[in-house]
Amino acid sequence: MLWEPDVKLMQKSGVKVVRVAEFARSRLEPSEGDYQFGWLDKAMDLFH
Repeated sequence: MLWEPDVKLMQKSGVKVVRVAEFARSRLEPSEGDYQFGWLDKAMDLFH
């Protein structure tokens, strides 16, 4: 996952707040009523 190195750099630099999935509507609901949160769950686990 490409986020892992970024998360490590954020931790080193003291980042405390991260905005995630702000413009990701098409990934969250690729078709009407079909919600995909797995990728976001993984991201949240990393950022936690």
